[in-house]
Amino acid sequence: MLDGRVHGHTDAANWRDLKRTLWCHVRDAYDRLAARYDIIVLEGAGSPAEINLKDTDMVNLAMARHARAPCLLVGDIDRGGVFALAGTMLLLDPEERRQVRGLLINKFRGDPVLLGDAVKRPRELAFCTPCLGVVPFLPYLGIAEEDAVSFSESASASTWCDIAVVQLPHIANFDDFDPLVREPGVRLRWVRHPHQLGSPAAVVLPGTKATLADLTWLRPMGWDRAITDACTGGSQIVGVCGGLQILGDVIRDPHGVEAAAGSSSPGLGLLHVETAFSRHKKTFRAVLQTDTARVEGYEIHAGETTLGPQTRPFGRIVQRSGSPVDVTDGAVGRDGAVWGTYLHGLFHDDGFRRHWLEGLGWRVTEGVGVSTPDAEYDRVADALETAVGWPVLEAFLFGPG
Repeated sequence: MLDGRVHGHTDAANWRDLKRTLWCHVRDAYDRLAARYDIIVLEGAGSPAEINLKDTDMVNLAMARHARAPCLLVGDIDRGGVFALAGTMLLLDPEERRQVRGLLINKFRGDPVLLGDAVKRPRELAFCTPCLGVVPFLPYLGIAEEDAVSFSESASASTWCDIAVVQLPHIANFDDFDPLVREPGVRLRWVRHPHQLGSPAAVVLPGTKATLADLTWLRPMGWDRAITDACTGGSQIVGVCGGLQILGDVIRDPHGVEAAAGSSSPGLGLLHVETAFSRHKKTFRAVLQTDTARVEGYEIHAGETTLGPQTRPFGRIVQRSGSPVDVTDGAVGRDGAVWGTYLHGLFHDDGFRRHWLEGLGWRVTEGVGVSTPDAEYDRVADALETAVGWPVLEAFLFGPG
């Protein structure tokens, strides 16, 4: 995808050359944002010291250099030692080191006193770059993690409603389900193999970056039979975006978006719909009207799904990016036990989420509320301010370049 549109296919052999031609698009996207906002947070990918990739780097220090941005090198101590920060600095060129204004130790469990001189030593080894602080590990943090890095699961002592989400290899937008994790009495599980499925109240197929590849992965694993059996056994089956497409009768790729042009693949056949990939991806903020709720979310999909004669839509999109429309969305099977939608963010709507959960046997716990995303970001901000201090953060953001 390039600027929200299918650009073509690539592989590891030509990816390095392609990145050189994409650099102007990356710069232009940043420049458009910089014209609208005072502060932009640029999150790198991988390590800035991958010396075999630095000549075509677009997302780490090269982007920071274009933005003239101060850089903060963060080490996740929950995944390993913090002296890797010093090792990273040693692998950078002198010009790159000058871009890094500070180090930060993140996700520390316990008393920082236990670190001893581990906070001071990286400064000695990392060309006098200061360690700005130690941020504690925040349990059950209800904000989205980086794609495919961490999947939050419920930790409720009492479970009234068990929900299993299939952990597809190319899963996308998995933060759709974060509000379910935070509901008391809901047990949300990420399942990789059918033998982990059990008998949940609902099985969810999430969004995916590669629908056909994940559909191909499902069958040898036995997921097709397991999901069909779960439906027969009384579990509700839900598909979101790519999951909706997988639940259908067939997926066609006339333009070669994910596979050879003109190819097709049978879906799981639990919803009588057909999907055809189009050249252009739909990317909208959207409002969905269902029988029970009016929900704000977003669409990001290349598929066009048509309904069979015995299949009704899940709802209607009544607004896209602020403009009124009237477009059918998703599908519901004849008995309502299987349904799907293209709208991401559906479960973030309190009214819809709780109405759906109640239909699965869940009951509201009086006096117990669900933490909002804003409240969770406040937790992070408070922890960061305590660990580092606002004067240091202000100097980092607004100090001389």
